[in-house]
Amino acid sequence: YNLDLITLYGGTVGGFRRDILKHLGGWDETKLAEDTDLSFRVFLGGWKLIYVNAAEAYEEVVPTWKQRSRQLRRWAIGHDQCLFEHLIPLIKSPFLTFWQKVSGVLLLGTFVLPFFVFMGWVLGLISYLFVPQPWSSFFIAVPMSISYTNLGNFAMLNEVAASAYLDKRKRAVWLLPAMLILVVHNAWVCTVAFFEAILLHRKKHKSKKWHKTKKAGNGLFYYNNLNNNNNKNSKNNWYKTQHNGNGLRYLNGGGKGGKKE
Repeated sequence: YNLDLITLYGGTVGGFRRDILKHLGGWDETKLAEDTDLSFRVFLGGWKLIYVNAAEAYEEVVPTWKQRSRQLRRWAIGHDQCLFEHLIPLIKSPFLTFWQKVSGVLLLGTFVLPFFVFMGWVLGLISYLFVPQPWSSFFIAVPMSISYTNLGNFAMLNEVAASAYLDKRKRAVWLLPAMLILVVHNAWVCTVAFFEAILLHRKKHKSKKWHKTKKAGNGLFYYNNLNNNNNKNSKNNWYKTQHNGNGLRYLNGGGKGGKKE
């Protein structure tokens, strides 16, 4: 947002102007990721989205693997639907700068990347088993693979580790190796969802069945427990996001260029 790139309206917490929604034709009921779809339609219409730093929301983690698979599958299919729908208009848009178009393409391809990662694993395994490799390339491949894995595949692990450290959740760090299972799971689910999204696109955007995510109530328990621990132990401070008010000033000023939202 601070770089004036494409930002997304989050379905968890967010607001939008009703007149703009009506101008864009309302919600698209065939899209499973209505927040992503609305975000790109807003930018393609010449408006902007802003982030208000004072607004915070917490999401509850799904309690079972089945629910996680359904949730991720819905996100991936919906996001891929937006990719097929908005990619060409995004590139041709007269309202967006070059870097906004680049960031938009990267955002639209978020859930396509796991498909390429999964295919890379398969092709890499086939290459290792059946294609002879010269030993001279081994010493080049190892450091490159380690660097890519740490910055690419393990990026999510690094983010979670940093969050657990800042929240003083030392025991949670020991669960990080288990997230490797989640990486494989996510790649597989997103790969299947990619082909499902292609089939939906060929069926003229018929809507996929909506699987509502079940809530267990654990999120509120964790939030209250975290606050209680912070109040009792001054050494266990929770690093709350600092707000500088830029979002509100941007909103009152109407934004930089384009139409107001």
